[in-house]
Formats: sequence, C-alpha cells, structure tokens
Amino acid sequence: MSVKDLRDRDNPQFFDVWQLDWEKGNENNSAKLFHNLDVRVMSERKEDGQGTYMVQAPAGWSHVEQADEGTLELFLLEGDLTVNGQTVGAGGYVAVPQDCGAAELTTTRGFKGYAFWDSKWVKDYYYDNQIYVAKVWEVDWILTEMPGLRHGIMHKSLRWPDPTEGLHHGGPGGMLRFIHMAPGFGEPRQEVHWDCWEEMVWLAGDLMMPERGMHAAGSFLANPPGLAHGPLLTAKGSLLMLHCDAPMGAEFNDLFDSEGNEIADVPKEIIDPFVKYDMNEIFALINCTTSNLRELAEDIGSFEDKINRAKEREKRGFNVGNLIM
Repeated sequence: MSVKDLRDRDNPQFFDVWQLDWEKGNENNSAKLFHNLDVRVMSERKEDGQGTYMVQAPAGWSHVEQADEGTLELFLLEGDLTVNGQTVGAGGYVAVPQDCGAAELTTTRGFKGYAFWDSKWVKDYYYDNQIYVAKVWEVDWILTEMPGLRHGIMHKSLRWPDPTEGLHHGGPGGMLRFIHMAPGFGEPRQEVHWDCWEEMVWLAGDLMMPERGMHAAGSFLANPPGLAHGPLLTAKGSLLMLHCDAPMGAEFNDLFDSEGNEIADVPKEIIDPFVKYDMNEIFALINCTTSNLRELAEDIGSFEDKINRAKEREKRGFNVGNLIM
C-alpha cells in the first residue's frame, strides 16, 4: 500500500501505526501546530483540512495555538502536556475547539499521542466552546445501546455532548470515544455505516476480522461510508479509540441463516481493494462463542470493580491497560 493510500479517507485501511515512518510535520499537514514535530500520518482529507496523526513532541516543546483554523483533540500515550496551566500525563485528553481562544501548550518531558485535527468543525456545539482537559480513567463508562447492536460493548465519550440514543450516535460532527468490547464478544453479521467515515485505533486487546486480519495494540482500521465489514470476534476483549466525522448509524446484515446456510445475494467478499477472504472457518469460530455471549451480562457487572482498581493505580503510574484491567 502506498503512502498516498494511507492518507486517503476514500479507501478502506488496515495497518500497524507503529510501523509507519516518522516524518517532519510541514505545510502539507492540515495543522500548523504539527510543523517541525514528528508525525505519523494515519488518515487525511486535505481538501477539508481534516487529519488523524500520531504526534511526538520533544522535551521542552511549547506552542501557542490560536485555535482560529481548526480544532485539536489529543490523547496522550506517553509523557506530559500542560494546557493553559492544566497538566495531564499518559492517559490524559485535551480538546482545543476552534474559536475558543488561544491555548498555551507546553511539555516538560515531551509526549507522544494520537491527534485529531478538524478545520470543518461544527462550531458552538462541542465542549461548550471551551478548552477541555481530562483524565480518561475518570470519565464514566456507558453501556452502548443501539437498535440491532449486540450487548457487550461499553464506551467513554471523549468528545461531548455525545448523543447515545436512537438510530444514530454522536453529534453533528461525529464522535470520539473509547470503546471496550467484553471478552468473548462476537458479531457474526456484517455492518455498514452509510453516513460517516469511521476509523479506529487499538490500544489493547485483540480482535479478529476475516477480511482484515488480527488486530492488536497499534492496529488502525478505517471504513469509508458504505463499506460492509465484519464479522468479528475478540477472545480477551478490546480497548480502542473510535472516531467518525458525522452521526453514526449502523445497518446489520446476516450472512447465514439459523441453520448455518449462506443467505443468497450477500457478498462473500467485502469490497476492499486490497484483500479477499474465505470466511467459512471464521464463521465456525464465531459460532463457538455463543455460550460466551450468553454470559456477557454477568461479565459486564464486573467492570465497575476494574474501573475502581484503575483509579487506585493512578497514584502508582499509568499504562493503557490500567483503564480497564
């Protein structure tokens, strides 16, 4: 896959972010903020001034973001960042909405994180149009419910307000969430999002999708509007960030009937220019998780204890796994 393909939000994507080359941010990137920083370009739509990046800043870096050209949202993987006097470390989240006023950004030890930049921001809707700084482990988990969606998924809303009811989730400019899939969660159907670009980056755990492959920490998956994707299965659970650029709805389509027979007129290959697959063996594997799915309600009940333990570990340091384990 070419570098050009990696930047293109019109094509489906699946790759390991950590294997991308670092490059110096320059005028070709959407945000001036990234100029002369080390960046890994995950996705871009340059004509709209939108992009998703892994960003690395050196110790002692500083920048005054005027917030007049776009909105910055940043999740820290390592290091520290201070925004107008509020400091967060790894696991911290910062949002500087467009037209909120100047933000002074500084770091003592440097930082590495996932950055989302949007020059077509829906103004005066998100974050009360104020700078927002949070520790993600302090944000509440919410049981994710949507018509047709199987139980076993929870989320934390990073971008807010974040409508979570009805056929579409997220505000007019989409959503940015932490997603947790419970161990043993499986979805034997394909799903399609018709109205939004969807991208996900894995922080911990595992996920198997037959047309893409095995996901782990650092995996990046992107689906343009109308791309059928799935089925999927996680053995030990998944923790990931999900980002979309418009309210997200989902259409689910069965591939097999209740007796295991293929349903006519359902494509056996997902429309992906890079890969093809035979899903018979994968479907058999998903079928074996039926008993696990029946126990998900009890498993979800244990999340509160895990979250409380994560808060206790704040005093001893942070790693991504502490958010749920």
